[in-house]
This record gives sequence, structure tokens and C-alpha cells, in this order.
Amino acid sequence: MLKCFYTFGVAPEWLQSPVSIAFAVPKHMFRRAHDRHRIRRRMREAFRLNKEILLPTVKSRQQHLVFLLKYQVRDESDYLRIEKDLKGVLARLERLARKEAPAETAGTDSP
Repeated sequence: MLKCFYTFGVAPEWLQSPVSIAFAVPKHMFRRAHDRHRIRRRMREAFRLNKEILLPTVKSRQQHLVFLLKYQVRDESDYLRIEKDLKGVLARLERLARKEAPAETAGTDSP
């Protein structure tokens, strides 16, 4: 349901947060803006409440993670479904962050 595009890099000293994130809901799946915004708000809230899965590992390794979450389903899911999928993505990224050396790496991850 969520597709993740990510890249790891060395965190610059001036950077406030070790994680940068963007959320995308394609217009060809949801024509009305209010539907896209509702899904995007749900994704943002799920990340806000579950970011502690990922942040300690990225901070401790002094990495910077940039990722984009793209909503892939044509029907509108409820918050609990979005949160469940986001937790899975964050857990996979956390495992990748533990394995990665602090160098530039990019990839795609989808369930």
C-alpha cells in the first residue's frame, strides 16, 4: 500500500533533524484534492506518532535519511491500515540504517 523511496547519507552538522520525509498521493488515483489531503494528513500523523522506531538508530549512526512515501492503493484506507503499513516501512528502514555505513546509498522499498 505504501511505496518507499529512500537515500542515506552523512548528516551535515547544521541539520536539525536526521530524517527528511515527503508524502505523495497521486492525482490520477484521487482526483479531488480534499481526498488526497486527507490521506496525506493520515500518513503524516502516523509518522509523527511512530517516528521513534527509526530516529534513535539514524541519530546514533550520524546518518541523514531522506525518504518519500507514496500511497499506492486506489481506495481510501482508514488510519489504522495506513499506520500498520507505515510501521512496517519504518521497521525495514531501521534495519537498513543499522546495516548501512555512513555513505551515500539509495534504494526503493515496497511491501
